[in-house]
Amino acid sequence: MQRKRYELFVIGTTLLIVAGALPALPSALGAEASRGITQKPEPLEVIIARTRSTALRQEPLEAADYDALIWQIRQIGLHKQYAHLKALIEALHPDVLKAVESTPATKRARFHLQAAALMAISRLGNLEGADSLKQRAPHLDPYFRTEFLPVIIARIRTESQLPTPRSSVEWQEKVAIFMKETGLLLSDAISALNAYQHTSKAWPPDNLMQPPRAVVALRLLVEMACEAHAHGVSDAFERLFELLGIPEKRLQEKDYLLWLRVQLGKRTTPERIEWLIERLLDDEIQTLEDRYLQQALVDCGEPVVPVLIAKIQQLEQGNLVSHHRVGLELLLEVLSTFDSPQTMRLLERIACRADNYISEAAEAFLSRIRRGEKPTFVSWF
Repeated sequence: MQRKRYELFVIGTTLLIVAGALPALPSALGAEASRGITQKPEPLEVIIARTRSTALRQEPLEAADYDALIWQIRQIGLHKQYAHLKALIEALHPDVLKAVESTPATKRARFHLQAAALMAISRLGNLEGADSLKQRAPHLDPYFRTEFLPVIIARIRTESQLPTPRSSVEWQEKVAIFMKETGLLLSDAISALNAYQHTSKAWPPDNLMQPPRAVVALRLLVEMACEAHAHGVSDAFERLFELLGIPEKRLQEKDYLLWLRVQLGKRTTPERIEWLIERLLDDEIQTLEDRYLQQALVDCGEPVVPVLIAKIQQLEQGNLVSHHRVGLELLLEVLSTFDSPQTMRLLERIACRADNYISEAAEAFLSRIRRGEKPTFVSWF
């Protein structure tokens, strides 16, 4: 069974095979990774320099190098590594955008690079980033230039004015600032969300991967609500639902990503890990939602590894592997993003199982590690 670098999105009864961003370790680390030795990731600046050099030499960008590029960009945003802002801006240089088009990793390399970099820059909330993005705007693809960029800049300006609300009043003030900066009305955003609920389920995949500006704004608003909740505004979500006029239970059907952000925001990291693992284990068929769940689990970081290993061992000891084949494959794929000796030993053991479906999955993920690949399941999450 051959497992290719696609994302398999199941929407209703329509199977979409969409080239995906499956990012990773630099290719230079492939040999070390195959021995299960954890390596410190290369700085983004080094990866970008190597990416641009491949274009100058007119050589294709290796999949592992592209993977490393997307991976490091996302980490900078998630962990708010302000010192690397200039590198994030440099990732959107036209030479870099052109260089990634040559990678065999995905047919949508430019899309994933722009999505990941813009999201990361927005999370830093630095006004210098907004000014630099305006200079990069002419080189962005039309979708990102017209639908994505204005909302990203709006968030940066909002964060610079009110970075960390400490009360319900401040949180509602931040919502008002953000909506003013976007130039959107909440009512218009809700109308756009209702329309996206239907168009996102229709072919082609661009309908799903390119939500309109207003939906992007709502996603960023919910992410900011998560941060407010984490800093002590216990009713941040309730106040937001009141403003939107949408009950929480309706979010899942309108935009799964919005709903998932809320669920994660309400939980501590250990709670998130357990919740995500159980949802993945319950799956009987791989869907787009699984990719969001996998990415959320990876984003929980190293604490995921011992919990994942314990859960997989529990399934083995209880002879439950055959009952959770799909879920177990998804968990193994998440585990393969953590290049540790424990990960290698478990995957090598699973690869020797009599169950061909699971053993072939484990062998495929081992091969990924040996090639220096490290999946990012959703670049815009």
